[in-house]
Amino acid sequence: TKGVATRFKNSLNENAKMHASAAYAPDLFHNEVESWETELGGRFLPVVLRHGRESFYEKTNIGRLLKILAGKGVKTKQVSGLGKSSLSQLVSMAYILDFAAYYTAIERGIDPFEIQLIDRLKGVRAR
Repeated sequence: TKGVATRFKNSLNENAKMHASAAYAPDLFHNEVESWETELGGRFLPVVLRHGRESFYEKTNIGRLLKILAGKGVKTKQVSGLGKSSLSQLVSMAYILDFAAYYTAIERGIDPFEIQLIDRLKGVRAR
């Protein structure tokens, strides 16, 4: 799910014009988890990507992480892909999350197709 998570983060950055980050095992269960120790004021929504081939280590630590976050009052979302094969689960998850990023932009009143800052960095004139 690492590639899907990175794609979702990038889609939120570009299309919804919002900060997002992606973290993966093993750092998710070590360095990254420590960042949740401080009060976040409900500003972040962890989205946990799940798949049918999670190892025992992943399942166990994801479960523990979700419990820790719930204990701190942090709401989370879990997204699972559809289908039996790993490929179908990953592709469907990417598809679902692309739509989520697009609709997040719409909900925020942002045109997901405008890329003004990217154009400025490239030296492209305004459209």
